[in-house]
Amino acid sequence: MRRRRLLLSSVLLTVSLGITEVVLRWAWGFGSPVLYEWDGRFEYRMVPGQRVMRFGKLIETDSRGLRGPELPTRQTDQAELRILVVGDSVVNGGSHVDQSRLGTVLLQEFLDERLTQPVVVINVSANSWGPANQVEFLKAFGTFDADIAIVVASSHDLVDVPVHSAQARANSGNTFNAPWSALTEVAGLAWARLAPSGDAAPPDENDTKLAAECLTSFEELLSFLNANTKKVAVAMHWDRNEQAANATRPAHATLVEAATQAGAAIWELGPAFIAAEANPEKVLLGSPRGSLIAVPTHVMHDRIHPTEFGQLVLARELLNRLENSGWYADVTAPGP
Repeated sequence: MRRRRLLLSSVLLTVSLGITEVVLRWAWGFGSPVLYEWDGRFEYRMVPGQRVMRFGKLIETDSRGLRGPELPTRQTDQAELRILVVGDSVVNGGSHVDQSRLGTVLLQEFLDERLTQPVVVINVSANSWGPANQVEFLKAFGTFDADIAIVVASSHDLVDVPVHSAQARANSGNTFNAPWSALTEVAGLAWARLAPSGDAAPPDENDTKLAAECLTSFEELLSFLNANTKKVAVAMHWDRNEQAANATRPAHATLVEAATQAGAAIWELGPAFIAAEANPEKVLLGSPRGSLIAVPTHVMHDRIHPTEFGQLVLARELLNRLENSGWYADVTAPGP
C-alpha cells in the first residue's frame, strides 16, 4: 500500500511539473529566452534569425543578430536617409520592450511622418555591449551606408570592457543563455531577484585601468564612425540615480570630454527623461504609438533601462535633436 501511494505521488508530481512547464512556456515564454552566441571578433551577439515571445513581448533578430528587420547593407535609393543608433541594452530594450516599442522603431515612425524621403533607422546593440564590442561589430559588418551615427552612452560605459574574450574566441558560433527548462529558468530568476542586476550598485567607475581601456575603445569607435558616416552624435543617457539627483557622475563628464575631442555632437538625454517622468502626457501628445501605452507612470524599468514609455521618450528626444541639428539637408544634399 505504501509503495502504491509513493508511486501515485510520484506520478502526480511528474504530471504537475509537466503541466507547469507547459503553462510557463506557452503563457509567458519561459524556457525559450533570446539566445546569444559567442563570436571571437566582438565577444558575442544575439543569435541571428530569432523570433521569440517573452512575457507578451516580441523580440526578432535579423541575419546579423541585430534587433530589427532585414535590410540591405547599402542604400537602395540615393535619396534614402540612413541613421545608425549604436548602444547596449538601453538601445536594445531587452525582453521587457516589444519590438514595436523600441526607441529606434518609434524614431523611424516619427521620421516617416515628417520627411518625404525614405528613412531607415538601424539598431546596432546587444545587452551589456560596451564600446569595444560595438566598434568591433561595426568593423566586421560596416556602418550600413549610414549618413548619421548616434552613439547612446551612459556613465557605466566608462568601465564596460569585454570580460569573456578568450571564451568567445574558443567557442565562436556556439550559443549560450538556453536554460534546461522553463522551471529551471523561473527558479534561477527567483534566485536572482535576491540581488537584481538592474538595481545593483553601479560598477566601479573610478577603476582607472578599466577606464583607460574603455576610453581607448570609445575613441576608436568615434573615429571609425567619423571616417565612415557624415555626422556623429553621442547621446548621453542618465541612469535612474542621476535622474533622481538631476546630476551626472564624473564618469559621464569623462565620456563627454572624449566625445567632444572627437568632434561629436553631445546630446544630453537626462533632462528629457526627468521632464517626462513629471509630465508624461506631454510626451504622448502626437506620438504615433502613444495610445498603445496604457498608463505611463515611469520612464525607467530599473536603474539603467528605460521602460517602453522611456523608449518613447528616447525616440522623441533623438527626433528633437535631429530636427534642431540641420543635418538632414547636409547629408542628403547632392554632391558637386
